[in-house]
Amino acid sequence: MKGKFCFNKILACALVLSLTGCSGADEKSSVQPEVSQEISYESETTSSSTSGETNTQSEASTSDTPSESESPAENPAEPTEPDYVAFFKEKKVHELNIEIDPAEWNAMVNDPYSKTPRHANITIDGVTMNDAGIHPRGVSSLEFGVIYKTRLPYKIKFDKFVDGGNFLGLDEIALENSACDPSTLRQYVGMEAMRSVGVDAPYVTFFNVYVNGTLHGFYSGIEAVDSSYLERVFDSHKHNLYKSESNSTLTPGMSMDAFEQEKGSDESKSDLKQLIEILDETPLGEKGRIEEIIDVDMVLKTLAADAVIHNWDNYAGETCHNFYLYMNDGTFSIIPWDMNETFLQTESGERPGAGSKQDILSPITGYLTEEDRPLVQKLMAVDEYYKKYIDYCDQCLDWLQDFSETELDELQELVSEHYEKDPTRFYKLSSFQKEFDETNRNGIAGFIKERCEYLAVRIPEIRAEKGLDNQEDE
Repeated sequence: MKGKFCFNKILACALVLSLTGCSGADEKSSVQPEVSQEISYESETTSSSTSGETNTQSEASTSDTPSESESPAENPAEPTEPDYVAFFKEKKVHELNIEIDPAEWNAMVNDPYSKTPRHANITIDGVTMNDAGIHPRGVSSLEFGVIYKTRLPYKIKFDKFVDGGNFLGLDEIALENSACDPSTLRQYVGMEAMRSVGVDAPYVTFFNVYVNGTLHGFYSGIEAVDSSYLERVFDSHKHNLYKSESNSTLTPGMSMDAFEQEKGSDESKSDLKQLIEILDETPLGEKGRIEEIIDVDMVLKTLAADAVIHNWDNYAGETCHNFYLYMNDGTFSIIPWDMNETFLQTESGERPGAGSKQDILSPITGYLTEEDRPLVQKLMAVDEYYKKYIDYCDQCLDWLQDFSETELDELQELVSEHYEKDPTRFYKLSSFQKEFDETNRNGIAGFIKERCEYLAVRIPEIRAEKGLDNQEDE
């Protein structure tokens, strides 16, 4: 089934390419890429990404620590965010240099599926973290990078070989290669849409990535769901964390291998089994024990944001993956992941053709029913929950309308110069520019315009059909 899933996602990307054009599409395909002869990764003494003085890892992690003579505030403030949050919130394109033995780099890109961590020094905006671990990551985005012999997605783990290694408190970052995304903005916009309704989504920023001082490509950088993220959101990283693979349906017949356990000492998955059991035994329209095992409000917010931005590549879609579950204080929270295929009109075997006019009466997309996704079915059947779901859809729509009017052009301006200079980009510059033409319904700007127009009419209709305006707020 995983093979079919990979094929369908690559097919979806290929369909996007056929609409937009790909700068690497004329290159000879190969399942084992060779290092491009046009790009040299020999080490240089200096580089544009590491110019000026660099700081050591320990300096980076302690530079903002108060001295012993400083006294705490008399009135304690709210818990402070880790330093890396301000880094992500800054709207700029950062520079990241991977200093690595050329032989190690070549071995990694020529055998990407092994995902063996390689030793590298990582410099971000002049701050160096020594001996980090780097390896290729992803499924369809990895396959896409391999096929077109351009660039792969990567995971950088600062504490892989150095205990406590971090960048401003961040222990791991994922570099996204923008497969299926000519705009390069979908990861960023998708996570911000989640944040607009109160979901603690991972942060996203942008990087010019260099390898031994030579520009390799323009990437999105995503706060990985690892210890630093869990500490930031849940104040704990030691409970059970599960990453969904394909077919993570939470149905009674689901293979427990559908979830990869990434954290937690109890490997019995008894909490996951309990979640499946509670969902199965809960009568339609009743809460049953759902609130004992799920952070219902957070799940509703996530489903609503996914529905508004047409994120079909999630739990409620055919692929049924790209999310994490974290058990904290006895209840599961859902964590969104991998938003690079939002705002897409193109139809495939697993994406509904309605595109920007996909109904949000239910968050289910594709060729499914709610019975196929019991977490959706049982929540949507409770009137109180359903009203909240629609309210969150409305809230996300308000944000999306404002975003399209005030921020999308600003982001295009921010990344366009760097996209143009990207030596390994998948798409032609003209394809990037078309993404922001509102008359192009296959681009991110045109999709958002049509989506906002459709939902501005559809949400009031749903409220009237369901009598939601007549229900008292809980």
